[in-house]
Amino acid sequence: MAVKAGLKAIGVLASCDKSTDGEDNDEHFEFPGPPPPEMSAEYAEVLRNDVVADARNCVAGCRASGQRRDDLSNVITAGNLAGEFGTPPGLANHVLLREMEIRWSTTLLMIDRLLEMYPVCRLFIITSTTV
Repeated sequence: MAVKAGLKAIGVLASCDKSTDGEDNDEHFEFPGPPPPEMSAEYAEVLRNDVVADARNCVAGCRASGQRRDDLSNVITAGNLAGEFGTPPGLANHVLLREMEIRWSTTLLMIDRLLEMYPVCRLFIITSTTV
């Protein structure tokens, strides 16, 4: 319950920071109390932008169809052969994971897998938008 409440709070902070026309509106962003002194401006900005929702959108886009999943797998295979993802064997040919509403830990697993596969996802998005 606490994890779901925290994730919901991040979404609320992000949605409070956007005006109806989609432009940033800093005057509506407020922490529930003063932000801790050790919180950097960069970290506060990440909270404002709802990084969890961005991760969900990235995973959904890469998994939107069977062809996209196959294309992502092909990018991993080609990148491993070219040595783009580290020394052989490179990255494992995994799929991106979706979260499940009823299991809070799947959000963590989704984000961990996305971070592991970030170089692949970045290359996949770049190549699929230029084609």
